[in-house]
Amino acid sequence: MSTVKVESEAPSSAQVRIPKQNYWLRILEEPEFKMTKEKPNKDGVPTSYPMLTFKCEIIRAGKQIVDGEEVDLDGKEIKLYALFFKDRNNPELENSAQVGAIHRQANLPLEFSRDEETGLPINDAGIPISYAGVEFQAVCFSDEYTSLDDNGKPLVNPLTGEVQKGWNYKVGKVW
Repeated sequence: MSTVKVESEAPSSAQVRIPKQNYWLRILEEPEFKMTKEKPNKDGVPTSYPMLTFKCEIIRAGKQIVDGEEVDLDGKEIKLYALFFKDRNNPELENSAQVGAIHRQANLPLEFSRDEETGLPINDAGIPISYAGVEFQAVCFSDEYTSLDDNGKPLVNPLTGEVQKGWNYKVGKVW
């Protein structure tokens, strides 16, 4: 039997800021295919783009001093949203700079098809390309956000009066 003492300090699971720099990332599972939300393009026409969502984790970063506090960034999860666009020179082709950069770093095929049912990349034999465990380098950073209630007002901790904030983790450029 263990004793629980609720007044004791528990390890903080609070989000920390990720300094903007190069990181190694590992893809944790196979990507998910989605279509982006429709938004007007430059001509005002509602447009949606195919994309792959990769669930990744930071690796090889170790402990760092962030905002005066020592934190271990290894294992911090971050999502990469890789959009596909029509090629400017050949509208029959699609292109994704981020997926292409991952493929170059991981020695995956630079030309592939997407499965008609799942939208996921497949090789010439029709076999899905496997991404789980693939490691690559990218610029990552975080943007601070304020939690808002349903009326658009900042959420405030009623006990401390502090406005509730957090960090959105983002992948910038994939090398």
